[in-house]
Amino acid sequence: MIFSCGETWEAKKARLEQWHDFFVLWPRTVGEENGRYKCVWLQTVERKRRFNDWTGDFNYVFRLKETVK
Repeated sequence: MIFSCGETWEAKKARLEQWHDFFVLWPRTVGEENGRYKCVWLQTVERKRRFNDWTGDFNYVFRLKETVK
């Protein structure tokens, strides 16, 4: 029997480093305006993961979704 055991590390890393939708349950900073942070919660934003090859650490970056008019 042959089946998929999930993504490889390289595929998962590549997928998460692209902007994708994320529903924010806890306040997240999405930018800065006039010297103050702009935070959102309980709405869908976009996020991507930044990976640091030197330390092996990662963090997420958030931004507001562009609205289509």
